[in-house]
Amino acid sequence: MTNDSSADVAALREIHKVFDRIFEMGPLAMAMVGADFRFQRVNKRFCDLLGYSEDELKSLTFPQITHPDDIGLNVELAEKAFNNEIPYFTLEKRYVTKAGDPVWVNLTASYIRNDLGETIVGLAMIEDISERRAAEERISGLNQELETRVSELEVGLGSRPRHVSPAVTGDRCGRKAAPVRAPLSRSHCRGGRSPLFRSPFPTAAA
Repeated sequence: MTNDSSADVAALREIHKVFDRIFEMGPLAMAMVGADFRFQRVNKRFCDLLGYSEDELKSLTFPQITHPDDIGLNVELAEKAFNNEIPYFTLEKRYVTKAGDPVWVNLTASYIRNDLGETIVGLAMIEDISERRAAEERISGLNQELETRVSELEVGLGSRPRHVSPAVTGDRCGRKAAPVRAPLSRSHCRGGRSPLFRSPFPTAAA
């Protein structure tokens, strides 16, 4: 029993060491949040992202550094998670840096529970997506500009008078075109000649 307990403790310590390395040296900004929404632990990437020191962030709650338009949904999801209504959530939101600038992030929040199933802490993994959002906004702006120009072009073409060739209505001097005569049938001709062009010489009787 003693050997098993010692092995369990050693394994648990190793797990904690691995987690600490991931938390401090991983590629993502990370933070641990209590049920009161106050930061309990933050890594360097999260501090660098927002421009706060570790001690400054530990004195704040996440709503205090969240963009006003994103606080409501973020708080609603966090409350559901702490109440065990949802296991985790993902949210695109804006933090506000110490300098007052908004930063777009993709937040994935999972929750650590004790043996009784009670949520004791939330783990936030934060990916900076500011460049992606800026590119999407530029593309959206270009698309809107293109749609506006196409609409203006369509309106301009619709207001132009239709062009009708002078060969149909008359010549360039405004005179009406002469009516087109119907072609003469063979019954109106004699000997293959039109009655309008009779020969001056008498023809022999058949």
